[in-house]
Amino acid sequence: MEYGFLSVLPPIITIILAFITKNVFISLFLGLILGNLVICDMNIMAAINGGLNGIVSVFESRGNTIVILVLLMIGALIHIIEKSGGIEGFVRLMVEQKGIIKSKRAANIFTWLLGVAVFTSGSLSAMVVGSVTRPINNAMKVPHEKSSFIVHTTTTPVQQEPQWELRL
Repeated sequence: MEYGFLSVLPPIITIILAFITKNVFISLFLGLILGNLVICDMNIMAAINGGLNGIVSVFESRGNTIVILVLLMIGALIHIIEKSGGIEGFVRLMVEQKGIIKSKRAANIFTWLLGVAVFTSGSLSAMVVGSVTRPINNAMKVPHEKSSFIVHTTTTPVQQEPQWELRL
């Protein structure tokens, strides 16, 4: 079935809601419901049911569930380290006490080296490298766009055919 302009409305409204509410999760959920509303011919109950079934169906795959849980656990660990002052202490050590990082260029090189060293998966590496190098780049006044580009290019693996398969 052709939906025409209606197929463009859910992503546009989701993006607008994300900017207005500053809450990505609620905006994405409402965009999901709105997309299902278009597919279900404006039947609200069917749209909500389809949206919830879509979220639950992600967890049908064991691999998806493992990836989501690992990312949540690593994210929680990074959050605990940030809140306890571990990353701030690391920044103080690298910038002020030891003076290893003295310039924007040194901060960029450190970001690159850490991105190459912490190379596990795209999402996990970006989480770890981004959270560790963000305060250092802020201290050296490196633009966020530049540091995020370095993190993205060093932590995102090239898409290739898998050579092996993980079995749990």
